[in-house]
Amino acid sequence: MSTLIDQLFQELVTVLGIDTLQPNEDGHCTLMVDETLLLDIELDPKREQLILTSLVGPLSSQQGIKQLSSLMQFNKALYKELNMSLSLETHTASIVLTYSVDAGLCTVFDLESALSCFISQIEKCRHLLESTQEDSPPKNSMLNTAICV
Repeated sequence: MSTLIDQLFQELVTVLGIDTLQPNEDGHCTLMVDETLLLDIELDPKREQLILTSLVGPLSSQQGIKQLSSLMQFNKALYKELNMSLSLETHTASIVLTYSVDAGLCTVFDLESALSCFISQIEKCRHLLESTQEDSPPKNSMLNTAICV
């Protein structure tokens, strides 16, 4: 494992006040946030990246195009502004949010900020997914609030 990635990860664990969080042999570990969000953290030493992934929620089998259209518009804004992306986990028909953070260009404080931003975007994605499952039209204003500063 890359010394830089391992060092940043251990610093993050310390800053977050977590006693023990160690990646498995594949470089993955799971972090529970507020008892509602499970985050997968992957340490990728080849690309010197930390990859954050979280399940947003299931696609509605009844909303189809309406829901996908809203999600794809939101995905474009996420990718363009934050380099995050939504994808479909086919075996569960669920939406997943992914964020790759370049470890070579950040400090532990940058990483903590990236983690905070990622969690914020998961919540916004969940809200968008829920709002498109209702009978009301999708809220395009979500695109305006997608970007965290």
